Amino acid sequence: MSRIQFTRRRALEGFGSLLAASPLLHGQELIGEPPGRITPRQEVVSVFEVEAVAKRKLSSTVYSTIAGSDRRAFDRITFRPRMLVNVEHLDLTTELFGEKLFAPILVGPMSDQQQFHPEGELATVRGASVGKTVMVVSSRSSYPIDKIAAQAKTTLWYQVYPEPEMNAVRNRVQQAMQSGCKAVCLTVGAPYRPAGAGGPLMGNSQIDWSAIDQLRRGMTV
Repeated sequence: MSRIQFTRRRALEGFGSLLAASPLLHGQELIGEPPGRITPRQEVVSVFEVEAVAKRKLSSTVYSTIAGSDRRAFDRITFRPRMLVNVEHLDLTTELFGEKLFAPILVGPMSDQQQFHPEGELATVRGASVGKTVMVVSSRSSYPIDKIAAQAKTTLWYQVYPEPEMNAVRNRVQQAMQSGCKAVCLTVGAPYRPAGAGGPLMGNSQIDWSAIDQLRRGMTV
């Protein structure tokens, strides 16, 4: 029987292989780690893979604006597989605000999408059209609502913030309705940055249910 000789070099190589296989190591980013292979979009099948690609493609500042959202609500939901059940003709359609959706999933509002991709909201609305779902257009979009609507082959809703100057908000809502938006979504649980201005995020300490009444004046949706 031959005797295996362990040298210091072989011991270090083996220990390095053990570290490389550790899931804890892959859970954190290494300093100076090479970018590696970026998965082609045709091979991306989940939002987690999209996030991994975005981390490699975008600057850390831009990436931080879209990463790290709270998914705990989704983690509480379990999809229990049903074996030996015919699922060839599942019907996931639902109706919301008079609109029939292919599935109870819609594209939520995200501002300034051009910082992530040159086509920004124009590409997003084309994707929503292919997916046969509603797109909620942010009032802080990179493109005007009429240009986004011109690319849409699906239903659009419009998102606004309860800013102190509600007349300006109503004017934007009117433009959105003229462009074909079918509903208005009011964001009340997050701060906002004034349109066309930099600086810190702002909130409206005076917001209450009367803002809804002000917003509804003159609306036809």
